Amino acid sequence: AGFYTFLISFWLSVMNGVWGIINNHYTFIDGMFLYLSSGSFKSNLLFIFIFVIITHGFKQINSLHRKGELFNFIIGKYHEPMEVKRIFCFIDLAGSTTIAENLGHYKFGLFLKDYYGDITPALRKTQAEIYQYVGDEIVLSWQYEKGIKNNNAIRCYFIMKDIMKGLEGKYMDKYGYYPKFRAGTH
Repeated sequence: AGFYTFLISFWLSVMNGVWGIINNHYTFIDGMFLYLSSGSFKSNLLFIFIFVIITHGFKQINSLHRKGELFNFIIGKYHEPMEVKRIFCFIDLAGSTTIAENLGHYKFGLFLKDYYGDITPALRKTQAEIYQYVGDEIVLSWQYEKGIKNNNAIRCYFIMKDIMKGLEGKYMDKYGYYPKFRAGTH
């Protein structure tokens, strides 16, 4: 917050220095120092600092939630419970305990990172939302309309299978294991 406040204050003083040259026939330096010693600078500085803190805070809170969730909370969408229709898909990595034991925790973490990254295009293509990660399991979710459109909730699994089949050699060379997974949809 301090860096942004400094950066914005610097540019405001530069702009006021230029403004002083154009309108009041001051030198650039005099225009800057007149602005920096004025009450306007102090009130602008306070406003900028508070704005940056609030914006940064909202950004941090929003990063903990799904897209649009914080806004929906603020406007009151979640204040009253309501029933919604959603489709869930549970993707579980087969044999993950054996893979983790043989690779070790660090290399297994890299394995999962690659696996999650490689299946991401299937999630985007079918408009899946990642509801949560549970160990090596991924719980996907769709709004009902998006899930049934083009059979996205089922198609996602088959797109993931095709992606993984194409990457089997990469995984075997790098890890000695190939991600196989099971899925259940509700």
